[in-house]
Amino acid sequence: AGRADIATGTTRRLLIIGVIYMGLLGLPLWSLGGPIARLYTDDPEVVLLAALVFKVMAIYQVFDGAGIILRLTLGGAGDTRIPTFIMAASSGIIMLPGGWWLSQAMEPGIVGGWIAAFVHMTVLAAVLLWRFERGPWRTMRLGNTPASPAVTA
Repeated sequence: AGRADIATGTTRRLLIIGVIYMGLLGLPLWSLGGPIARLYTDDPEVVLLAALVFKVMAIYQVFDGAGIILRLTLGGAGDTRIPTFIMAASSGIIMLPGGWWLSQAMEPGIVGGWIAAFVHMTVLAAVLLWRFERGPWRTMRLGNTPASPAVTA
């Protein structure tokens, strides 16, 4: 509707709600990873690995939620090319090589892979937040959207 003020306030509220929500959903993963894994296996090594991965996932999902909200907000405003490039660059520069390297350098390797995914998601969310706050989307126009919104009764 051409109302950057409403979009900005709404996005900020959504980010707060989304981060809190994803953080709360992560609490059972963080604190109950072992018992959750025991529902599927009796192998103590698998339970330990799953509990470690669940801890990384509990934190990862907070940043993933923020990244999703920011990507959808920017995309809805017409800013799709640069956020897509940012996501691809972060995946190619951080997650893929970092996942390979950390899975080789750490024991257990699966935790290293998830740590790389966490770093990628954190960087992605931070850069998308920077882009959102910088605001080039505020002047973008979608399709037939008028330059100034029409008020209808």
